[in-house]
Amino acid sequence: MQFRHKFKFNNPLNLARTIAKNANYMAFLYSGAKYSYSGNKSFLAWDALELTNSYQDLQKNLDEKQGFYENMWFGYFAYEFNAVKEAKTLNSKIDNDELCFFKPKNLIVFEHDHNIAHYYSVSATKFNLSETASSDNDFVISNLKSNMRKSEYLAKSEEIKENILAGNYYQVNLTRKFYGEIRAQDNFAIFCSLCQESAAPYSSFIKCANLNIISSSPERFMHIDSSGSVNVRPIKGTISNLNPNNEHILKASSKDQAENLMIVDLMRNDLSKLAKAASVKTNSLFDIDSYRNLHHMSSSISAQKNSSSIELIASSLPPGSMTGAPKIAAMQAIQQLEQWQRGVYSGSIGYIAGDGSADFSVVIRTIIIENNYFEFQVGGGIIYDSEAEKELLETYVKAKAICNILKISEQQLDNC
Repeated sequence: MQFRHKFKFNNPLNLARTIAKNANYMAFLYSGAKYSYSGNKSFLAWDALELTNSYQDLQKNLDEKQGFYENMWFGYFAYEFNAVKEAKTLNSKIDNDELCFFKPKNLIVFEHDHNIAHYYSVSATKFNLSETASSDNDFVISNLKSNMRKSEYLAKSEEIKENILAGNYYQVNLTRKFYGEIRAQDNFAIFCSLCQESAAPYSSFIKCANLNIISSSPERFMHIDSSGSVNVRPIKGTISNLNPNNEHILKASSKDQAENLMIVDLMRNDLSKLAKAASVKTNSLFDIDSYRNLHHMSSSISAQKNSSSIELIASSLPPGSMTGAPKIAAMQAIQQLEQWQRGVYSGSIGYIAGDGSADFSVVIRTIIIENNYFEFQVGGGIIYDSEAEKELLETYVKAKAICNILKISEQQLDNC
């Protein structure tokens, strides 16, 4: 892939909308809300020069001795890529692969600070890079269901607490999956609506044939630069921002701090397996990141890698903030409690570049659409101090943006 030319842009969403109409494979990694740690670039990649659903194949094709843009791969890892798999067959409606990555024929890099975009391509043929304005999206949703009723979620939260008391684990991330039918939709228009309703540093629109991933994630899973410096930023602790005092309430919450600290320890352990000795450090604890509908508590951990980037990423999946601790015991509990495959949700989306640089998000605040079927999932970490009703209300706070754009009420979620 070679640099072809640069141009000024007005709105990356409008340009990506043009590509989304015709591309079978596309990755739009969009920094819709910018934070100091999330950088100032967005990436739009489309048309597959090479495509793989095999980790071994992906690993073989990556070479960290190249330039950043020379061998970039974009895609996702599903939760089940590296999760505990027992003999029991889990329910599933969407037929996604455990990973899907492609090497694009075309790439646009948006530099938000200067409103300049750089276009790279394997072809020297001039491409018409036109921006398409937004359009109405009058979709229809029906047959909304869930993998567990409200009463089941409350009961399973209590079951987790009993198992914590018995010493089986310290924390489990319990989630509910909501799913149904959707018709007459424009999937990219839904993504644009989600970006407007819930701007986030790790928004992304991934198209892999009939699978559409519409994500507005606030959470970094792992960033690696060309020197091998690694940063992870797990989120644990959420509160609505409707009350002006809620930011201070979250910051001072010993329950949320305990929940967050467990995952910091877990992520430190994950990194230490393939990081240089004594390089794993906690940079900050219990930071508060504020968004339109909510506040999150996050912490920052750094390391220096001692392996290839893909090996470090793969060995750390699924993200610890989406499992609980200890990780294996928590994943075993998740499988028994939820009874459904999580699929892309709780996995990771991002890119790996030719020089070993990488940036991946945690797949939360995400709608998955395949043909006329959709699903989204929300949950949270249950610890011994958790109150089931409060945990349930927190899931509704997390689901608010998705429900607003899909026109689903809290009462409908309650009745599933």
